[in-house]
Amino acid sequence: IQQPDRVYIHTDIEKLSGYYWTVLQSLSFPNTTLTVQYRARPTHVFGQPLSSVYHATDVARIQVLMECGGIYIDTDTLILRSLNRFRHFEMTLGWPLGGYIGTQVLLAHKDARFLPLWLDSYKHYRPRDWYYNAGQHPTQQILERSPHLIHRVPGLFGVQNLATRLYGPAPWPQWRLMYTIHLLSRHPPAPQGMDETSVVRYRTPFGEIAKWLLNKVEPKVVFVRNVVHFVYTLSLNSSSCLIAG
Repeated sequence: IQQPDRVYIHTDIEKLSGYYWTVLQSLSFPNTTLTVQYRARPTHVFGQPLSSVYHATDVARIQVLMECGGIYIDTDTLILRSLNRFRHFEMTLGWPLGGYIGTQVLLAHKDARFLPLWLDSYKHYRPRDWYYNAGQHPTQQILERSPHLIHRVPGLFGVQNLATRLYGPAPWPQWRLMYTIHLLSRHPPAPQGMDETSVVRYRTPFGEIAKWLLNKVEPKVVFVRNVVHFVYTLSLNSSSCLIAG
């Protein structure tokens, strides 16, 4: 949908592999380059050890935007409409009415004034609080006092909890108005173990969205499931080869 000049995957994995990585590399975007950018996982913030990988990524996304700017999205966030209209703002993010900011979709110039203030707020790091430093503290202590620092998108970035809308049985045609949607893919009732074959039978708004992305948006993704994969298992005395369709 967005088709940017460059897509960076920031990861502490030395080399990506697997079926979907092969599929991703096969996509034809003539004006887009895909780069895997190695980045060591942050272990501390202002001398304090980070308590989880999730807090580490909270810090890393701020640091990445301060270095190069651009559009940050979580891996379980879908872009449904072009975000270009928000790119001329110093910084844009989802901030639901009566709630805290969402970190799943961030657009920022690398010199956006909110970014260093946000990072600096980690001097008051609370390792046991899931969303205090990522969302609660910067909302209450920075943006509620200085809302002019960012462009606020109250609902159309889908950073609020939309699990009932996405995975419930009721129709939800309003998804077509959304710019982005956070899928909450690691949290019930999000389906687990679903792939491009089984999703076509999933009769919920999420299933409708997935089928639209797979079948209507160009260029289409080509999945080749009948390719033979070789999986080798080695031991001290023998080796075996498992062949799976």
